[in-house]
Amino acid sequence: MSAPRQTTDHVVAASELAAFAFCPYAWRLHYIEGLRPEPERLQRGRAAHEAHAVHVLASRRLLAAVTLLALLTLAGLAAAWFVLGGRP
Repeated sequence: MSAPRQTTDHVVAASELAAFAFCPYAWRLHYIEGLRPEPERLQRGRAAHEAHAVHVLASRRLLAAVTLLALLTLAGLAAAWFVLGGRP
């Protein structure tokens, strides 16, 4: 285990930005703490990220479906209002 980096003249590489975008926690462990992942823990982390991605995708699809349903409902209400001549 190496000592944490304390310098301020560090140039950020694109790979470091990609690592942070993928997982800020893993980025901190690697680039700040200087730790290297153990193969077993790395595999568990990858599996956890894949499972999380499945949930995120499902959530996005559900949000898109609910948004579409809300828009269709509003369009139906607007059409009904127009057909009825704006009368309650």
